[in-house]
Amino acid sequence: MPETFDEIFDECVNRINRGQRLEDCLASYPEHAEELEPLLRAMLEAQMAYTFVPSSTTKMAARQRFNAALEGLERGREKGQLLFPRVLGWSRAWGAVAAVLLAAFIGYFGLRPVLFPAGTSPQPGPEGNFAFLISDEVNDIEDFEHLYVTISSIGVHQDGESGTWHLLDPEPDPDGDGIDGIDLRPLVGPNAVVIWSGNIAAGDYDKVFIYVSDVTGVPVGAGEGETAEVKLPSNKLQISKPFTISSDSAVNFVYDITVVKAGKSGKYILKPQIAESGAEQGFNDVTPEGQPEAELQLQLEGNRGPGEEVSLLVTAEGPAVEGATVTVNGEEAGNTGADGRLTIILPDTAGKVKIQASLEDKSGKLKFELEEPEGQLEWFGGTITAISEGKENDSPWTMILQGIQGSVTVHVAELQGIPSVGAKANVEGVLKDKTIEQGKAEIENQD
Repeated sequence: MPETFDEIFDECVNRINRGQRLEDCLASYPEHAEELEPLLRAMLEAQMAYTFVPSSTTKMAARQRFNAALEGLERGREKGQLLFPRVLGWSRAWGAVAAVLLAAFIGYFGLRPVLFPAGTSPQPGPEGNFAFLISDEVNDIEDFEHLYVTISSIGVHQDGESGTWHLLDPEPDPDGDGIDGIDLRPLVGPNAVVIWSGNIAAGDYDKVFIYVSDVTGVPVGAGEGETAEVKLPSNKLQISKPFTISSDSAVNFVYDITVVKAGKSGKYILKPQIAESGAEQGFNDVTPEGQPEAELQLQLEGNRGPGEEVSLLVTAEGPAVEGATVTVNGEEAGNTGADGRLTIILPDTAGKVKIQASLEDKSGKLKFELEEPEGQLEWFGGTITAISEGKENDSPWTMILQGIQGSVTVHVAELQGIPSVGAKANVEGVLKDKTIEQGKAEIENQD
């Protein structure tokens, strides 16, 4: 049972993400409802920016795959193959709708296993066809003398069949104040600072998100070491804002972040300001001139996950650098080859990663955050071998799932049909340590 406010807030976030209503969570903690409500509503408002809108081509392809799966359903059942379950008992008449939802399901949950999926890592440079800027809508920023936000990664999503993510590594101190991160206090109104610039692939883009690794707020009139509590609904702030990049013109994308006070709690929440963000926003560039450029540029290719093997490319304003000494979190990893590349293995545990390369009097570095991979939502088919009679949904169940060795405990949050020992069931959920929590289950052969 959560006891502190932070634990209660985290519990409510988890419950809402599992599909429960905000009002139900507030009712569970009436003594904290006044403080919780503005924070949770801000979280939901931020999540609305995550909407997945598949292209017409994607819809058509998904519809074809869905119809093919339906046609193969009975054939597979006769042959005893592992089947993709029927989507909550929908008939073929719902195929077109279900295909779109299926495309959204795959497009969203396919991104969940790691912080960013595999993609490209364009090289930064002083000139190029794309610049990414940070600004701050006024709201409650006046309460702060400084509000430092550390952005460790940027992702821009290219629309279309490939759905490629381009991963950008921002400047560690883009505002040049000697402190890692950005101070939002000077960036009110049209003021904006460039945190990444360079060339990325021409094309249409539909989503942008930033990974925020740290937030430190210093209130006006604060004593030494005194800070204000600033929360994020999650460590990633994402917006859906279409824009187009061409090879012969520059695009400046302004990402507006704002801080708002959470009622009378004394706490604040950081969230994206969608209306003030985009490639069409006017801005006043306050990026300091003459910031020292890194002598060596580092580019990472591959999945950025704990224990993953990735390829590091070291260049010096274009040409590959041979013989550069590379360290990962202070430990030597080797030297780059003639092509400027070195294969390295990322740390096994989540946390901050700092990769440095040096050759004679030149050096460069790359910093980012590793996040533990999350379980992937999947459908499982199987047989119920035991139920908990008298409990809600007769849950938990014990099941034998196709393709999984041994028994699995299934906690059912949503149920279609009546469970019984020996019944066939399809279950949607995350399987971890032979257990599925908050599963959605459908009993087969029941009308």
